Amino acid sequence: MAPAEKAFRRGDDRAAIEAFGCGVLGEKRFKALSKQRYEQVWENRAPDRAQMLGVGFPPLSDQEVARVTQPVLLLSGAESPAIFIRLNQHLLHLLPDASHQTVPNASHLLHEDAPEAFQSAVAVFLAAED
Repeated sequence: MAPAEKAFRRGDDRAAIEAFGCGVLGEKRFKALSKQRYEQVWENRAPDRAQMLGVGFPPLSDQEVARVTQPVLLLSGAESPAIFIRLNQHLLHLLPDASHQTVPNASHLLHEDAPEAFQSAVAVFLAAED
């Protein structure tokens, strides 16, 4: 997020969106966005700018996360940047009732990259919780 924040601070929204998009999706996936999907990202950049130039995410401790007792499904795209996969592994360790699945052929936008696999994983998880 630091390169995106720096670009937003200097008023270069295009560079900020590219830095953020490549960081979140991976360069290959970001560069492969359709023109229409990129325009959607561009038109919705204000919240990203506000978050990066504002106070950011509030602190959240491991102890607070570990207090979540509801069943949790953690999904990772097999092509997600490593930071998201490590984050889900850490959450899996902390959450007392969590399960994790990796969705093949997907990055951070699982629901767009692999909608059928995403829907199936969620449906199976919800059915098990009934």
